[in-house]
Amino acid sequence: MGVWKVFLNKRKWDHDPVQRRLAELIIEGAQGPMGSVVIRTFVLDQNWSASEETDRLAHAVTLVRAQRPDLYHEAAQIAGEFIAWSSAD
Repeated sequence: MGVWKVFLNKRKWDHDPVQRRLAELIIEGAQGPMGSVVIRTFVLDQNWSASEETDRLAHAVTLVRAQRPDLYHEAAQIAGEFIAWSSAD
C-alpha cells in the first residue's frame, strides 16, 4: 500500500501549484546565483516533513526535466544539495 500512496501523491503533485512553483524556483536557481537562497526560503515556508521535502524536491527535478531538459543536471545538483542539507539537520 505504501508504494501506491507515494505514486498517487506524485501524480497529484504534477498539478499542484506549490510543486510547480518549486520546479520554477529550481529552474531559476540553475540560472542565477541567488536561486538557492530563494528555494531554501520557499521550502522552509512550506513546513514539510523531511521525507516530504525530499520527495518533493526529487519530484520537482522530474518537472524540470520535462520543462527544461537543458537544465536537468543543474536542477538535480541543486535538489541533491538541499536533500543532503536537510538530512544533516
